Amino acid sequence: MKVNLDYSSYRDVGISNKLIVEIVEMTLAEVSPSFSDVSLSLAIVSNDEIKRLNKQYRNKDEVTDVLSFSGNISEFISEENDLGEIIIAADKCNSQAKNNKKTFRQEFVMLFVHGLLHLLGYDHIEDEEAVVMEVWQSKVLKKINA
Repeated sequence: MKVNLDYSSYRDVGISNKLIVEIVEMTLAEVSPSFSDVSLSLAIVSNDEIKRLNKQYRNKDEVTDVLSFSGNISEFISEENDLGEIIIAADKCNSQAKNNKKTFRQEFVMLFVHGLLHLLGYDHIEDEEAVVMEVWQSKVLKKINA
């Protein structure tokens, strides 16, 4: 499997590209094993930036922890599938980690997996969808030991 990662950050948060690639590989192996080569973007932004994006794209004028924007997944597996972009607010992640008595890394990994599941087509708008997504999230996080 090949993972092409475009990673941008407004500051270094101590999460390596290697870890991100490993998470993508483990998640795809568990949830969507038919994928062989994928591409995705990860941006780590400030609370102000994610609030701006949340308002612009979701009409919600509030800070959120993670946003996902789908790429061009199709039913026809090509040489490289653009899964899309995951945007994580580092400060929100840090405050949630403290509130949940987790490390920043644990919270970040959870948010990244959550965003990745959205890119793979999972959602939590309806209760039934939420249960399915939570099951996959728990399985992947257990596999990653996060």
